Amino acid sequence: MKRKTKSILTAGLCAIPAMLGLVAPGLSSAGELTFHLVVENGAVAGGAPTLRATEGDDVAIALESDDGMEIHLHGYDIAAHLVPGETVSLVFRADIVGRFPAEPHDHGGGHRPALFYLEVHPQ
Repeated sequence: MKRKTKSILTAGLCAIPAMLGLVAPGLSSAGELTFHLVVENGAVAGGAPTLRATEGDDVAIALESDDGMEIHLHGYDIAAHLVPGETVSLVFRADIVGRFPAEPHDHGGGHRPALFYLEVHPQ
C-alpha cells in the first residue's frame, strides 16, 4: 500500500520539510524541530510522550495511525484528521509558552487520554 502524506498548516506560517521516518525527536537545523509519532490502538507506544520546544521554534509533528481519528492540539487550536495508511503533519511556530495536550476527539462523545503533550519553554 502506498503511504500518503499531507500537512496541516496554520495560517501565515512557513512550512518546514518534514523529516519522516524518525523514531525520536530530531533537530534538523537551528530552531526547526521534527517529531514522528506512531499511534497504534488509539495511543502512542509507551504512553503519551512530551515533545519539548523553545518559544520561536518551527515545529513539525508527523503522525501515523492505524485508526481514523480527529485530534486537537489545545492551546494552538490545530486540528487534524488521522487516516490509516497516511501521514499527517502538524506544522506551526511554537509561539505560545506552556504545556498543551493533543487529544483525540470522538464524534460519539467518548473521551480518550492525550496522544502527546507539547511543552514550549520561554527563550
